[in-house]
Amino acid sequence: MNNFRRIIVLLLLVVTLLTSCSKNTASQVDEVKLRLNWQPGAEHVAYYLASEKGYYKDAGMNVEIIVGSGSGDSVKLLATGDVDFSLAAGANVIQGISSGMPIKVIGVIYQDDPTSFTVLDGKGITKLEDLIGKKIGVALNSSTYPEYLALLKRNGIDQSQVTEVPVNFGIEPLLTGQIDAFPGFLTQIPLQVQAAGQKPIVIPFKDYGINMYGVSIVARDETIKNNPDLVQRFVDATFKGWSYVFDHRNEAIDIMMNKFPELDRNKITNELDLLIPLILTDTTKEYGLGYSVDTRWEDTINILFDQNVISNKVEPINVFTNKFVQKEP
Repeated sequence: MNNFRRIIVLLLLVVTLLTSCSKNTASQVDEVKLRLNWQPGAEHVAYYLASEKGYYKDAGMNVEIIVGSGSGDSVKLLATGDVDFSLAAGANVIQGISSGMPIKVIGVIYQDDPTSFTVLDGKGITKLEDLIGKKIGVALNSSTYPEYLALLKRNGIDQSQVTEVPVNFGIEPLLTGQIDAFPGFLTQIPLQVQAAGQKPIVIPFKDYGINMYGVSIVARDETIKNNPDLVQRFVDATFKGWSYVFDHRNEAIDIMMNKFPELDRNKITNELDLLIPLILTDTTKEYGLGYSVDTRWEDTINILFDQNVISNKVEPINVFTNKFVQKEP
């Protein structure tokens, strides 16, 4: 009888311990820092939506979203461990890896490159060849400049065949006729031209062989290796947010406007309409959101190397992983 009682007591102790462990595990929440690539805007609606609707919380994370100041800063702060995940343009990630930063893309957001020439309607410019002999605005320190040089080279246009005019990031030189074409993101420059009362003509770089990967989710190699479960949960919750945005744009914009009432709702709406097609491409339809193609990364690496943006070539396998995205081929 005493043995029976001892067994019962032991069983009760085991049940108590298991219940306690289960409660502790369930109550554990990972504190996560996500740094954006820039100031909050249309391209960030999914992250604030995922936070607002509890997708991150349901995945066992408390995600602090930190406003960015450029992709270059985002990769640096990620590499030093100041944040857990960052949003950054593919070119900046490659630059960081080439310089020794232990980071890697875990999911591509912009599958198609948004870089384009914007020209004013009525100038007789509708295709790349029409820019020969024209004045092109160039921002020498911009991420678009290496792409611009690669675009000319790949399409057999010598720099001497155009007139390059140094510009900053404002569109005034285009509006006043100081330049004929302005290279920038199709989610931004054309809308600025429209807001100024002009009709823009857009010539996408991707239509002429330059299609670099854009904004992506990036993590440290250490996190990928030592905490793959956290990475998987973050990626899943983030793309769940994007999937919801695609079908509920107004609700997503409402969340952004409640969070940042100073934003222009019409601007956010128009930008979102332009950037979603950059995310939902044939690649994402076939393989799922976030998927990377190694030949695309290789092409981007070659562009940056040929234009002396990076001095060390890196292998695509060291730039990205498809381990955490929705589907493998």
